[in-house]
Amino acid sequence: MAAVGLRGSRPIVRRDVDTVSKSAAKPRTAVLVDFGGVITSSVLQAFTAFGASLGGDPRLPLDLLARDQRSRTLLADHECGRLDAGGFERGFAERLRVHGADVPAEGLTARIQAGMSIDQDMLALLGDLRAAGRPVALVSNSFGTRTYGGVDLSAVADAVVISARSGSASPPGGSTRSHVNAWASTPKRQS
Repeated sequence: MAAVGLRGSRPIVRRDVDTVSKSAAKPRTAVLVDFGGVITSSVLQAFTAFGASLGGDPRLPLDLLARDQRSRTLLADHECGRLDAGGFERGFAERLRVHGADVPAEGLTARIQAGMSIDQDMLALLGDLRAAGRPVALVSNSFGTRTYGGVDLSAVADAVVISARSGSASPPGGSTRSHVNAWASTPKRQS
């Protein structure tokens, strides 16, 4: 059996995973969620809507973040906390301008995030899981300055790992695995 997922907008297929037998063999005792695209509406749709607002190819912002090394470095440095939101905005606005989109830097991340909304049903579900004694961990790559505005993260999850605070984005940085393993091995979890 193959496991199928998405990385960016490209499907990932791993044929070495037998998801049915592995899922049945291990009881689930906790929940791990991301913020963007799980607690919020689609991040990809927000980036595409922002791209459309620029008047050209709606996929330009996503394409730059996926294929343009300078844009990728800006995002990675921002996610890890090495570059503040203003630095990311100035750098990414310049990359957009180089590719034909005249966009002001100030408030760029807020304009991108304007296409996202908080999924209140998901917040309620996570609250119900915690009330039932199921611990919840939230792991999220940082983006902008108001990413988590209006959401009390400590009310959503027992453990919260934000990439800019940990200094490592995930997946490839490894912070997710190390932080979640440490959290899961803690004898007493908050509920």
